[in-house]
Amino acid sequence: MPTEEPAAVVIYQDPKDEQQMYGFLNYKSQYYSLGSVSSYGLDDVTIKEQDVTCDSTPELIIQGSQGASYREIQIMLYDEQNEKWLRVLKTGSPRFADLNGDGKRELLSVSTGTNPPYVWIYEWEEDHFQMADVAEAVGGNAAILKKRDGQWVIEVYDNGDQRLYQYNHGNLISVE
Repeated sequence: MPTEEPAAVVIYQDPKDEQQMYGFLNYKSQYYSLGSVSSYGLDDVTIKEQDVTCDSTPELIIQGSQGASYREIQIMLYDEQNEKWLRVLKTGSPRFADLNGDGKRELLSVSTGTNPPYVWIYEWEEDHFQMADVAEAVGGNAAILKKRDGQWVIEVYDNGDQRLYQYNHGNLISVE
């Protein structure tokens, strides 16, 4: 986060729908639209700093629910070289979980009520997030994240057949 001047996230209510919240980021008199940040009122919006790119500098994280089973996350990063804010990720149904037991929590999008269910894993690659759709990566058509015997596994389904995978530093490893 830039240190010379604080950034401000401003949330405002839609005058026609009191539950609909929109936002923008204000920094050095420049405004960055966040768009819709919640469809369930101000109490549903969370804003925090968290280092999700593992560069020891926290990013700005804005989350809010957009539907009955859909929560959206926006990750904003300050580009010091170009002196501007960048939205480096906007995705739904976020979850942080240490998939491989290395103490670092991976960022995921995990379906919460959609069919077919999905698991997307995000990894930071120098200046952007790389996304892996687990089912697509292993030739399946649905994926579900579950914890079994204290370890995270991903169940992948393909025409009724189930296969299990674990994620380990960018690799999906088949387990039985």
